[in-house]
Amino acid sequence: MLMGDKEIGDLERLNGFLPIRNGLEKEHAALLASVKGAVVKLELQVALVKKEVEKIPVYPASDFRCAEAKSLKVAAIAKLRLATLAAEKAQAELSKFPSSLSFLQLDVDDGDVPQLSELENVLDKIENSLRSGSGVFIMSRLGHGKSDHRIHQYQYALPILITSNIQGEQTR
Repeated sequence: MLMGDKEIGDLERLNGFLPIRNGLEKEHAALLASVKGAVVKLELQVALVKKEVEKIPVYPASDFRCAEAKSLKVAAIAKLRLATLAAEKAQAELSKFPSSLSFLQLDVDDGDVPQLSELENVLDKIENSLRSGSGVFIMSRLGHGKSDHRIHQYQYALPILITSNIQGEQTR
């Protein structure tokens, strides 16, 4: 967060907000529960389609019902494959979802920008989080007081630094 403790407290108090960290933690928990719910729903769908496949009778080739049963079985197996792929994809997404949040705070006074060394330190931490598979959310007080022309220089340089370092190039 690009706000100091005092600025965070002022923002919360003056606007009647719940503590920002509490709000982010609640939102994270809700998203995590939603993704877990999707996984459970898709796994249930796989189980139901498996039962559907098992219920399709098998007839001898000479039985007039054989062709229809084979057609039903092919359609049910295709449905099972799709359901299985969806469940596996949801499970993979759940495994990437961060199980907890961590906060890094960089105090930047209104109308000021951080020193480049401070920014590089934050970038290193962001890069480490991204490399370890953690999500990164950067926020400030709606950019209030941080829109000085110098921050615009950083805005164009930072994505290049982050992208280049993640791709393995050393740009610093």
